[in-house]
Amino acid sequence: MKDGEVCLVRASFFTNACLFLNREAGIITWKIIEDEGEDLFMAEKEIDKKFQHYMNLFKKDAELAKMLQLVSFENLFNPDFLKENSKFTSMDDMIWRSGFGIMNLLEVEYVNQDKWNQYIAANSDCTTWYEFGKLAMIAWMEARLAEKQN
Repeated sequence: MKDGEVCLVRASFFTNACLFLNREAGIITWKIIEDEGEDLFMAEKEIDKKFQHYMNLFKKDAELAKMLQLVSFENLFNPDFLKENSKFTSMDDMIWRSGFGIMNLLEVEYVNQDKWNQYIAANSDCTTWYEFGKLAMIAWMEARLAEKQN
């Protein structure tokens, strides 16, 4: 990755293709990542930055803040999000295939977190459950903002 480039979207966690925005040139390009570790770190930083940006928007607006308080796992890990960002087809699919014996995502905190993160990393575009949750929140917040504008 060159200075001024930001990885916006990876084609998939399972490929090394990434959609880059070159801030200086103002162009978006696909390219193959050579140093995957560095780019994954950049992707995590970009997710954090985007997440904080949207959280600030939601906290400043009373209507959005109220919506934020009502968000559920079902809203976040909906089939569209899961199909786009993971190998899962539904939240139930994610839970059942895990093999951890959990019945819902509230029980994730009771399983070995290192193993759960490995499971998420092997089946999604993220390296940890925390990052996957942030990505889901970003998608949900973007959808709510789009709805509010219409």
